[in-house]
Amino acid sequence: MYFTSKYFNDTMLFEAKDIVLSNLGIVQYKRGLATALSKQNVKNIILDFKRVKINNSEGLGTLLLAKRYSQGKGGECTLVFPQPKVISCMKKAGIYKLFKIINNENEYQMVLKKLKKVNKEEKPLNDNTLNTK
Repeated sequence: MYFTSKYFNDTMLFEAKDIVLSNLGIVQYKRGLATALSKQNVKNIILDFKRVKINNSEGLGTLLLAKRYSQGKGGECTLVFPQPKVISCMKKAGIYKLFKIINNENEYQMVLKKLKKVNKEEKPLNDNTLNTK
């Protein structure tokens, strides 16, 4: 598994690949997210959950960590392409409506295009990858 973070001014896109949010996976995800957040002043967080699986509701704490962080900065936390089981766990826990959720590729590409345009006008994009094995 590895984590990638891309920064667009005050917005961070955080992507985790091939991780299961249970036991050790939760610890690794939180550590990767905290490391990415510490590298730049971030207000808005976009979590790409396309390749993230969740086994139980304990993994939802990772989502709430990002939500609390962005909310504390006056920002927003967006979840992109969550797996059906993630959505099911979120609904059961009553936190589904706390997040903006993007499940449409066209909408996601529009968001990225807007971020890149704003980023080009202000400062260069930073890209950091953290590999863990």
